[in-house]
Amino acid sequence: MRILIISEDFLPYIGGISHHVVKISKALAGRGHDVSMLVRVPKGYQCRSRDLERVRILPVHTAAISNGRLHKLRHLEFLLRGFRSCQKLKRNEHFDVVHWHGLWSDNLLARLFRRNGSNLIFTNHSSRFLEVEANRIKRLGLKAWLTRPDICISPSR
Repeated sequence: MRILIISEDFLPYIGGISHHVVKISKALAGRGHDVSMLVRVPKGYQCRSRDLERVRILPVHTAAISNGRLHKLRHLEFLLRGFRSCQKLKRNEHFDVVHWHGLWSDNLLARLFRRNGSNLIFTNHSSRFLEVEANRIKRLGLKAWLTRPDICISPSR
């Protein structure tokens, strides 16, 4: 299969989501699948890893990371720059599966592949969305925002 993994949570964070994305991409490529990763890469970082030798990295280059208020803008920047990358991918390639890992920017980028016949998989890595889901108004917004995946993988019901 041709698989596209989308993850805004990548470098320089080596935490749960980024670790999972690397491991699943490596495992899928090891099973013979053609795996591409569309990931956020801040200025000054490079994607070099033996774990990703058989995985095609499609970096979305963004500004350097800041720890202040601007830190939250990384979602918006990834979305805007990633949108251009996804439009190009849609025109030139077909993916059997598009698998995204973030509720906010990744979700909207994955939505672009809905009409291309790709199967959509969403892995929700945290329970933070439950805070949104608990509020009736925010829940309606979440339902409108969230791309309807064919499969949803989550840490709880």
